[in-house]
Amino acid sequence: MLGKIRITVAAVCFTLTTLLFLDFTGTLRQWFGWLAKIQFIPAVLAANAAAIAVPVILTLLFGRNFAKKQ
Repeated sequence: MLGKIRITVAAVCFTLTTLLFLDFTGTLRQWFGWLAKIQFIPAVLAANAAAIAVPVILTLLFGRNFAKKQ
């Protein structure tokens, strides 16, 4: 039962967030603007942290590994 509720809530949140991006008049933003903040900002911050951390960690671990072998 809890799984079905979770899936339903996730589908509703996904649909409303998608409609916020497709709403050119700005009317849905008045009603569901808070949803974009709780859904979008953490996702962007997490993606940026991963996009910065992964190359730094790989560079520290492997260094310059692209030199020609002679």
